[in-house]
Amino acid sequence: MRKWLLGQALGVLAIGPALAGDPMAGEVLAEAWCSSCHDITSENVASDAAPTFYYVMNVENRSAEYLSGWLVNPHGAMPDPNLSRSEINDIVAYMGTLKVN
Repeated sequence: MRKWLLGQALGVLAIGPALAGDPMAGEVLAEAWCSSCHDITSENVASDAAPTFYYVMNVENRSAEYLSGWLVNPHGAMPDPNLSRSEINDIVAYMGTLKVN
């Protein structure tokens, strides 16, 4: 799994500097901060209140810039985890590994 994730991360990093975070660190952060509401690993479809990371990346097709902005200033029912810029970059890099296309 980790070798696969590293391979995915290298592919994501080639997309651009906006995803310059550490996807393995992002997975750990997502597990700690996000997994109580969001499914962070599977291809399941989401609820409107808490979409899966897969859904966000593949159905909603969100850009790294959009996700970074959202995590800096979350809206609605999502609590503000007060993440650092580095932590946001890591989570966004991890989410990028879930993108199929």
